[in-house]
Amino acid sequence: MRLNLRNCLVVLVALVACCFTPAHAATTLTYASNGPEKSVRGYAEKLFLDEIEAQSKGQIKINAFWSDTLVTGPEILKAVSDGVADLGFINTNFFPKALPYSNAITLNVLGPTRGETLVACFQELFRDVPVLAGEFKRYKQIPVYFFATDANSFVSKKPLDDLSQLRGMKARASSRWKLADFEAMGATPVSVAWSECYMALQTGTVETILTSIESQHRGKLYEVAPYLWVWDKMWLGTPYLITINEKKFNKLSKELQEAVLRAGEIASQKFAKKFNTDVAEEIASMEAAGTKVNYATDKDYEAYLGLPSCKHNAEVWLDEAKKANLKDAEENFNKIAEIVKKYLESEKQ
Repeated sequence: MRLNLRNCLVVLVALVACCFTPAHAATTLTYASNGPEKSVRGYAEKLFLDEIEAQSKGQIKINAFWSDTLVTGPEILKAVSDGVADLGFINTNFFPKALPYSNAITLNVLGPTRGETLVACFQELFRDVPVLAGEFKRYKQIPVYFFATDANSFVSKKPLDDLSQLRGMKARASSRWKLADFEAMGATPVSVAWSECYMALQTGTVETILTSIESQHRGKLYEVAPYLWVWDKMWLGTPYLITINEKKFNKLSKELQEAVLRAGEIASQKFAKKFNTDVAEEIASMEAAGTKVNYATDKDYEAYLGLPSCKHNAEVWLDEAKKANLKDAEENFNKIAEIVKKYLESEKQ
């Protein structure tokens, strides 16, 4: 049987293609974040993204979109749910109604503030309190990487060393619960988008902002409000995590699914080991820029915990949970508090 020239060429092309086509073409996953890549938080996110590529041996590639270039922070939960992004950074503070249990964590005013205990605490919470992962499942996604932000701090245009000084001040926080605390202190709570915080301080729209040390540093808020009051024993209680679209995850081979989960565990441990050093470096960097830094005392913590809002906030959450028909709301709320307390106490040993 003779092959004509055309058939010979077809066979030759097929053979060449076989030689140069990889056995397993890489899968590309899109990633959405509202933060910049070149930052302490960006570093924590990249730990996971890079680890996925490493653990999958290059079979998964990440196409990352930083600084709201794909969707904004408050849009990421829906974007991952809809498959607009395969992976997304989730700041649970952005979603108080969609993620009520995740937001209940922060109602524990004090919590662990060291890297290893923070990561272990969030991992146990999402493992042993099923409603936490369950509320992400409702949005068709799976948490696969846990990290955290550091302790609370006030940045202000004038020195602060006593909560009574906040009376009458215009104060901003990202959490509705901290805004309620401001009101209990006699401050004027102001709700301002994160992207507008620098300008708000510069123009006097707000006079102080309560947020993480990392956020103060990343947003360079100290440039317009050069006084930093660090509450290093008061965590934010906000799990920072990366989720993956459930449908996309299920389409991956078992081998690649395991690579993603393994990457999350390894990256969480790497983050935990570097966490405490990062906090110290952030504070040192702000001090080098001229920021005056002081720290809350035991008396300050006692005063904060004595605010009527601390108890009232929990009552409000439970009342809203019951109205929303959240099953076993009080039982789950107490289980969350029990786990947080366990890790807080472990840091005292």
